[in-house]
Amino acid sequence: MKKTILDKKIWQSPECVSLNRLPARANLFNFSNEESARKIGKEFSPWVKKLNGTWKFHYTTSPEKLENDCVDPKTDDNNWDNIVVPGCFNMQGYDKPHYTNVQMPWDNLPPNVPEENPTGVYRRSFELDADWKERKTILHFDGVESVFWVYVNGQEVGYAKDTRTSTEFDISSFLQDGENQLTVIVVKWSDASFIEDQDHWWMAGIYRDVYLRSTPENSISDLFATASLDDEYENGKLNLKFHSNFKDSTEDWKYNCQLYDANGNTVFDTPVETDAKGDTETGYPISKDPRRNRANITIDVSAPQQWSAESPYLYTLTVSLVDSSGKVIDATGIKVGFRNIEIKNRELLINGQAVLINGVNRHDHDDTHGKTISIELMKKDLNLMKQFNFNAIRTAHYPNAPEFYDLCDEYGFYVIDEANIEHHAFYNDLCSNPQWANSFLDRAVGMVERDKNHPCIYAWSLGNESGCGENHAAMAGWIRFFDSSRTVHYEGASRCVTHSKTDNLHMAVTDYIAPMYTPVDDCIDWVQNQKDPRPFILCEYSHAMGNSNGNLKEYFEAFEKHSGLQGGFIWEWIDHGIKQVDENGTEYWAYGGDFGDEPHDSNFCADGLVWPNRTPHPAMFEYKKLAQPLKVSDSDTAQGRFEIFNKNYFVDLSYLEIVWELKVNGEIIQTGTMPMPAVAPRQKQEIKLDINRVNKSCYLRFSFRRTKDTLWSKAGEEIAWEQFKMPFKAINKASIQEPFELNPASIFENILELNNLPASTIAASIWRAPIDNDGIKNWTGEHSRHVLTKWRKKGIDKSKAIVVSSKFKDGRLTVNQIVKCKESSVNHTQIYSALPGGAILVENTFNIPEDLSDLPRIGVVLDLPKNFDQVEYFGLGPYENYIDRKAGVWFDHFKDTVDKMYTPYILPQENGSRCQVSWVTLRDADSNGIMIIAPDTMQFTVSRFSAQQMYAAKHTNELKAEDCIYLYLDYAQRGLGTCSCGPDTMDKYKLTSGTFHFNFIMQACTLF
Repeated sequence: MKKTILDKKIWQSPECVSLNRLPARANLFNFSNEESARKIGKEFSPWVKKLNGTWKFHYTTSPEKLENDCVDPKTDDNNWDNIVVPGCFNMQGYDKPHYTNVQMPWDNLPPNVPEENPTGVYRRSFELDADWKERKTILHFDGVESVFWVYVNGQEVGYAKDTRTSTEFDISSFLQDGENQLTVIVVKWSDASFIEDQDHWWMAGIYRDVYLRSTPENSISDLFATASLDDEYENGKLNLKFHSNFKDSTEDWKYNCQLYDANGNTVFDTPVETDAKGDTETGYPISKDPRRNRANITIDVSAPQQWSAESPYLYTLTVSLVDSSGKVIDATGIKVGFRNIEIKNRELLINGQAVLINGVNRHDHDDTHGKTISIELMKKDLNLMKQFNFNAIRTAHYPNAPEFYDLCDEYGFYVIDEANIEHHAFYNDLCSNPQWANSFLDRAVGMVERDKNHPCIYAWSLGNESGCGENHAAMAGWIRFFDSSRTVHYEGASRCVTHSKTDNLHMAVTDYIAPMYTPVDDCIDWVQNQKDPRPFILCEYSHAMGNSNGNLKEYFEAFEKHSGLQGGFIWEWIDHGIKQVDENGTEYWAYGGDFGDEPHDSNFCADGLVWPNRTPHPAMFEYKKLAQPLKVSDSDTAQGRFEIFNKNYFVDLSYLEIVWELKVNGEIIQTGTMPMPAVAPRQKQEIKLDINRVNKSCYLRFSFRRTKDTLWSKAGEEIAWEQFKMPFKAINKASIQEPFELNPASIFENILELNNLPASTIAASIWRAPIDNDGIKNWTGEHSRHVLTKWRKKGIDKSKAIVVSSKFKDGRLTVNQIVKCKESSVNHTQIYSALPGGAILVENTFNIPEDLSDLPRIGVVLDLPKNFDQVEYFGLGPYENYIDRKAGVWFDHFKDTVDKMYTPYILPQENGSRCQVSWVTLRDADSNGIMIIAPDTMQFTVSRFSAQQMYAAKHTNELKAEDCIYLYLDYAQRGLGTCSCGPDTMDKYKLTSGTFHFNFIMQACTLF
């Protein structure tokens, strides 16, 4: 038998990107008539046959180990395994998932890959309906990782690379009557892997949809629709470029075009037609090759509804290919949205408005299926993003499945579509290597051609973290010539700009200054002092790894204040944990290194705003508040006058209603509902509430809720809120005890013994289980910029509180402690005093030496009975909050439990804090417990796990509830920042050296 193509090691030749692959095209489907074409999707076309399902599968560790007869239809595959398509074979029992960030998973230099190279052979059979016989049959793959070969009935059809874009082969000449056999060989590692080094799990397999589609011999092969607005943003122009595949000469054939509004009404009185052959007036002369026939037409559309993320209005466009007798030969349909994308005066303009980009980077990830993402999961992501006020997505770092863009069109998102290119391990190398030029351009063409009809896409990205070179310039040049209606984005072309502060550099390659993780002050400095005409939009910022997203408020303040500083994209949407079950049946999420994958980058893949099951992290509520579509300010709070500013750019606020509550100590004393005024975009309007004046400290909270269901939310859902402390009376600190009956005999019978709480157990605490932003504890060779490195060197992680003296005098107990570190100590003095009613005042003084400046926390920790698990407090809640992440929480009387206040970050770390707390109680099921009152407020955390246990644990399933509950009472904790991959917390949120005073009152309590 002759050698197969696999013997040529073409998987190590970057010049060879494909063989016999059809030209890239839009994701169009064929229909028999115009009425059917209005349905658009492949599920409605009679000319689509899905090949998803169970296939036969043979696995080997190298493509060179494949036997030559593996593609022979006569080979008996009854002993082969079964595998699900679409799916990653790494997630179905073959090979293993492997996670790296920057580094490649092996040491080979490009383009060579390891000899051990997981390989899978997929086989299945299919039969075609009789009416397909006289038509062409196209085999379509939406995504295969990373290189694959196709055989039909034992004959080689072709091969392709580029894991993330669609690939098609014309298999008409390979088919036979009756049953046909399809074999696909998939190889994990190839030269393509070097430019797919994208900070996520390395997978392999046919992981997106596979199907057959049928076209007539004369067919519409492609369509490019550009729906734009005039200079006044009033009337529209619909420019259509057609490509047809004709078998031979087709005289007097026409394209008939019709546009339908969202209600199904025709926009054109009669279908608009144009000559299918093209002419010189349109710029498309009659082609000598009938297979590449081109034509175009521009149609005026009077006052169309406009598309934006706020109001994603879509029209349905149908195109019919009609022969000289008027018979419809072929028809297709797409959705179009009228909108303009421009850059003027340092601003990105959508329909003339400098919209703020409230964006997030999104990887494809399913904790069970890897890179295989269902439509339902895509919708779940987009529903959450809309509910939390995101309006933009960067498809980091590759094109997503075609259906994702359909959904973004429908839901309303501004999308950066990113080419499948990142060679982080060979930064600034392959982008300038001519051997790779074809690979770069091929990926740009494949992305743009496939996705060109989506109104959601406002920029084409040239990839990520690869440096900047001639190959990027080639991509940008092709894109600009092909599609002048959009912009070009590339972080790598502006990285050196922001670092060197050089204006106008690489303007041919990127239309944006799009840096990563730039500190707020540096962002402001750029827009204030540089003259570069491009908008500054962070392509990545606020790295969301673990307990993170500190300082987000300061970014939004800068975005909203400074022209030219136009938002950015949070890194990133989802934690890439893979669900596992331990020997005790406990589920947890695994990360790099957990599968024996070496080398790896540990939990650096757990850096999202949501857990793998799409549960939001607490930081999401911070983002939701900062990105909410309105702002409320006080005109005259005492008189109930407030001003509402509509932060939207295209829609008024009439879709909301206002619900307000006035509370004293968490009890509602007045509430009301009123319709929201139709405040115009970017305008203000005053409202007046009839508020009863009370002689108590109270808070007014506005809740702004939808009045109607939407695609992503239900009526009544809160999308924005605001809270005001009413100026009726200064806080009466004593009044915070009012909801409680004090029981002096229960716990503290003797100040020397403190009964169940001896003084020695109220220990000074300066350590916290490090968050990922303090330093990634699993990494060896910690980065010097991480504060955890300093803490470890100084022995703060092993610090221990030691009582050095205890003295009772004049009814007061003074306890002196030191918190011993390696070469220095924190001095801590506690003075206990009895108060009327059995309460105890604890006065704490901490002296922090200069060499221990910038501590994790300053406070004390108490060991409480493990049944004291019912928690109430008055302070900021209901979500976890920290000193630099508390814009998304409000003051109230909250009830919770110790277990529910635990935040299960994939890598155990400090969690669950509440700030600006006036009092907290922990009680048992019979309501007996302890109350802590802080006259000047405090920060507290409760946990069944000590900081030391969380520091030692690498996964959540390793944590074991201890025989007590730890109550941490803090003067303050260090801020969170984003230093795992970004700026540290701001200096104002750090704990410096010096003397700190922190007082609180302890009291036994029984709830009424």
